[in-house]
Amino acid sequence: MKRSRLFAYLAVIAVLIAAFALMGASCSVSTANVKNAVVSTGVDDSGMPIDSVSSITLNSDAFVTADLHNAPDDTIITYIWYINDQQLDRVSFDNQGLSEVPIYSYYTVTEPGTYKVEIYIDEREEPDAVLEFTVQ
Repeated sequence: MKRSRLFAYLAVIAVLIAAFALMGASCSVSTANVKNAVVSTGVDDSGMPIDSVSSITLNSDAFVTADLHNAPDDTIITYIWYINDQQLDRVSFDNQGLSEVPIYSYYTVTEPGTYKVEIYIDEREEPDAVLEFTVQ
């Protein structure tokens, strides 16, 4: 009797270990990150910001740039644009196997207010960078 109970406990433990191992195989934690995020009025030919600003002129393009690091293939980068805490736009793109490169998104600002941009890597719940700027 004790032996069959022990076998049942061991079988349950083995199933749980196998389930955790399979879950771990399907969940990946990316080491990708962004650094040096800035708001700019433009980018040069290599995608680098031409300046760093905290205010943008009405009816012009606002660029949010950053350096992408440690990104494995198929990393998804998402920029979410807000004005006065209301979402304006969401832009997602694949890194196409590139890493250690500048990335950017831009939006034509057509109304005054406080803008915020969040940059996310893959499915992260917290943004990797948050930038704010004003438009007057």
